[in-house]
Amino acid sequence: MEFISGEPQSGKGKVLCVDDDDNVLQTIGILLTSNGYETILGRDGEEAVALFKKHGKELVAVILDLRMPKKDGLAAAREIRRESPDIPLIALSAYLCGGKEGKSLLKQCEKAGFDAYTNKPFAAEPLLAALADWVKRYAGRRNDKHDPSG
Repeated sequence: MEFISGEPQSGKGKVLCVDDDDNVLQTIGILLTSNGYETILGRDGEEAVALFKKHGKELVAVILDLRMPKKDGLAAAREIRRESPDIPLIALSAYLCGGKEGKSLLKQCEKAGFDAYTNKPFAAEPLLAALADWVKRYAGRRNDKHDPSG
């Protein structure tokens, strides 16, 4: 799992973003749509899984807060991973900032199947760069699976 860093890039595709903080959710939604992505927004882990089951085939990535009501981001990630082993999963949390709790949470994120993470508050440019990179990798994996010659 990698820490998000890098220069911003515009992208395309539909991204599921889930956070129980409306301000964070709106900020991510505006950031992504102003940079070429479509967004589907959810407010808790149960909604994340339901939205993924409904829109999973259309999605290019999922951004999940870790601490949410009803079902946390780790549990939601595990369910999403069972449905789609390849889709990029990005963890977003204020609790990944280091220390014993942060290190433990990072290990849990890796076990749940997250590909990358960033801290809240997050920087827009590195998030956009990482998202574009993971979306590109995911598109390549999907194309490889559908290529009858490979």
